[in-house]
Amino acid sequence: MADELQVTAQVVETATDSILWSESYERRLADIFDIQQDIGLKIAHALGLRVPVGDLRPDVTSNADAYEYYLRGRGYFIRTSATNLAHAVTMFSRATELDPRFAQAWADLARTYALQAIYYEGSKAEREAANEASEQAVDLAPDSARSHTARGIAHLASQSYDDAARSFETAIQLDPGLWSAYHNYGRSSFHQGRMRKAIEFFEKASEVNPDDYQSPVLAAPLYQALGDEESFKRSAAKGVRRAERLFKNFPDNQRAYYMGAMALKYLGKRDRAQRWAEKSLAIDPLDPAIRYNMGCFYARAGEIDKAFECLDDSITSRTWVVNDPDLESLREDPRYQDLLRKLED
Repeated sequence: MADELQVTAQVVETATDSILWSESYERRLADIFDIQQDIGLKIAHALGLRVPVGDLRPDVTSNADAYEYYLRGRGYFIRTSATNLAHAVTMFSRATELDPRFAQAWADLARTYALQAIYYEGSKAEREAANEASEQAVDLAPDSARSHTARGIAHLASQSYDDAARSFETAIQLDPGLWSAYHNYGRSSFHQGRMRKAIEFFEKASEVNPDDYQSPVLAAPLYQALGDEESFKRSAAKGVRRAERLFKNFPDNQRAYYMGAMALKYLGKRDRAQRWAEKSLAIDPLDPAIRYNMGCFYARAGEIDKAFECLDDSITSRTWVVNDPDLESLREDPRYQDLLRKLED
């Protein structure tokens, strides 16, 4: 399965293209839904998620062409680079044009715009687009936890944290087992500097999804900042174990490498951490999310010049930078204030 993550987008395109000439519309749609079961599982594994098969189908379309574009969008979305997110916007937008009542396409369109705003110098127009798409998702599927999660992420992109909290809480009420609601509620709390609350939701995300390596790694430095060294080490070790498990099937998952590198650094495993960090950078050295995490890695290592080199042209969230314990060694350096000024522009 090692090559499957690399070709997921291609699989989405070629598999769906191959069935567009089936004998009947109904057969086409049934075939697409069957293929989505397989592709959805690959997506879930690629993201380190455990998703019941019954949750893989979106809410709800009877338009086979709209569904095809949705699948293509998912294939791009999981790869998360700026270019791929732009392609995902195109695919999800086309799905909503073909079926304006396709709630999950609206939800994923909202999430994509929001990620562009959070990580890739998104414009005011993208934040507004995330807000509008998430409103559509909730209007069309008010009982869908995923619609409310998308709404929460859109609020997060606009730094509307109280609204984000309400959306995530609604999502959790609708589906107490939805990992993404807890995880993004934790991220929203982090942006506000509410470390104990962030830990609470990262721990819950990790509990409901035993394949989640991200939440334990994000929680670890928060425990340390609060003086809980035992939980700091425990959480970091959990993140490493889960990343290692993911690599058995997806050895080229760049996010797992750079987050795992941080966790290994927390545990004092410098050489192995360095190898994972280098693998992450080799996959895409210009990706802003990778550069930010490598900036954190070098800040922890005391390599201040390398840290600032990586942070330059990295993510654009000032609130995350200000609250990130991994950057503590940089606070007194004049370049840190320069960095914050750039993020105000």
